[in-house]
Amino acid sequence: MGNCSNGKPAISKGYCFLNALFRTNYTSWLMDTQGNKAAHVLVSEIKVAAARLQTSVLDRAIQVYGAKGLTPDTPLSYLWTWGRALRFIDGPDEVHLRGIARHELKKAKARHEG
Repeated sequence: MGNCSNGKPAISKGYCFLNALFRTNYTSWLMDTQGNKAAHVLVSEIKVAAARLQTSVLDRAIQVYGAKGLTPDTPLSYLWTWGRALRFIDGPDEVHLRGIARHELKKAKARHEG
């Protein structure tokens, strides 16, 4: 699969999924041991990753079903719509991404100054 150019996106998507899963487990542990404030940036990362992953998986499922995936004959279009809406309901991705960037820039500045 790694030798085939068509397999590389599947490998990278799988890696992103596993990374999000491990990050979620670590974040849960961090919240339990050090509190919510210690994990707030990781929570933002998970909110972005999980919402995008859900939309991506459903988009691929709709592709497999073709036009039928867009009809009420399957739950796919309903699930995709609500998944997309949840990216706003839980705070727009841009708000989470801005917070993540701010945190990373602070870390980089501290490394540069220290």
